[in-house]
Amino acid sequence: MDLRGRVTVREVVEYAYADRLLLHRERIKQWFYRWCRHALESIGAVRVERLFTIGRPWVWAMPNSQNANV
Repeated sequence: MDLRGRVTVREVVEYAYADRLLLHRERIKQWFYRWCRHALESIGAVRVERLFTIGRPWVWAMPNSQNANV
């Protein structure tokens, strides 16, 4: 999955659990975030910056990606 090279955990949750969120109208659960963070770490993604929006989410990227250094 490469949404745009740099993603937040929220974007990964919305992509990974789209059917549950849209079709089954489930709310986002805490464990959705936990498992998506775990998945990002397991594929080698690194935190590259922190946003200044509500919740101050981390932006993740693959270390060999050109966007990781921006």
